[in-house]
Amino acid sequence: MSNHEGHVAIVTGAASGIGRATAELLAAAGASVVAVDLDESKLSWTESHDRVLARVGDVASADDNASWVEAAQRCRRTIG
Repeated sequence: MSNHEGHVAIVTGAASGIGRATAELLAAAGASVVAVDLDESKLSWTESHDRVLARVGDVASADDNASWVEAAQRCRRTIG
């Protein structure tokens, strides 16, 4: 995978399967990742990744989406 240092990604469905694999690959490639899912207990894998921020919510919720974008923007400001 190419270098994603300095990039920020929001990955939904990140508790398992393709979503989790995508979040892990992006983090391994240097991106900061906001990992999102409905099931908070299944996001516990993020605790061992310092480049991954877990967030719980529903993609159908405009408020939830706005909070993830805000979290991604904070990550972006932090990493430059």
